[in-house]
Amino acid sequence: MNTPCFFGESAVVTVRQILKWLDEIAPFDCAESWDNVGLQVGDPAADVSTVLIALDLTPQVIKEAKSLGASCIITHHPLIFKPLSSLKYSEYPASLVCELIKSNISLIVAHTNLDASREGTNVVLAEVLGLSAYVPIEVNPSCIDKPGYMGLGVSGELPEEVSITELCKKLTTIVPPEQISVVGDKKRRIKRIAICTGSGGALIPQAIVMGAQCFISGEIKYHDAQHALFSGLDLITIGHFGSEKPVVKRIAALLQEKAQANNARVQFLPARLEADIYEKQWLEEDEL
Repeated sequence: MNTPCFFGESAVVTVRQILKWLDEIAPFDCAESWDNVGLQVGDPAADVSTVLIALDLTPQVIKEAKSLGASCIITHHPLIFKPLSSLKYSEYPASLVCELIKSNISLIVAHTNLDASREGTNVVLAEVLGLSAYVPIEVNPSCIDKPGYMGLGVSGELPEEVSITELCKKLTTIVPPEQISVVGDKKRRIKRIAICTGSGGALIPQAIVMGAQCFISGEIKYHDAQHALFSGLDLITIGHFGSEKPVVKRIAALLQEKAQANNARVQFLPARLEADIYEKQWLEEDEL
């Protein structure tokens, strides 16, 4: 584990300060209207020295945070989407809310605001593939002047024309081969692609209009895939978790840079114990 070095007298960091830094990277008010982002559990004035960053708030992530002495967790996916009617220890997600409170751990969420960030989930995947001159697929006009905002999804060009199979091989640098599914002609040569991490079916119509030859997402509904196939748009899905996991290290690094620039005494660590909940290999080895 790399612990950041601080020189001279360093400043104590609060949850409120972390929210401010994160807002600079992924503006909270640019989240989708149905989303629930920001501080979901905790005290804005609480001091923080270690922050754990993950895609999801799970018992394993809480356990890891406690083992590291982290008093704040940042996740991509919200733990609380709708108001809770009760806080029962035996029910999800109330049980995890209760565990956070008992453990004195704050929870911050950056969801669709991070998807739409210039440093967010889609941009990180675009960089993995070496996309150039990429532009957002969908833009919120009220957010275009915010420094950290770009828009949902990206569309751009690969460095050179490749087949779908070759593109899938490139994606195995971030997800196992068994996570990758294809709809369309695997031998087709493509150059212009569109990306929407997570669940991206809603952006398929715009991707088609923008001339994309292939659309990469975490997951696509069956009928959305039929629409794409009919329209001549090839699809590659790599799993919801797999498509977004690379952003965790990026956000940890960006927040650490802000801390060091402010001589702040806090470390940001990417979670190591979370894993994709979908098991692609369900047979035991002796059954294969």
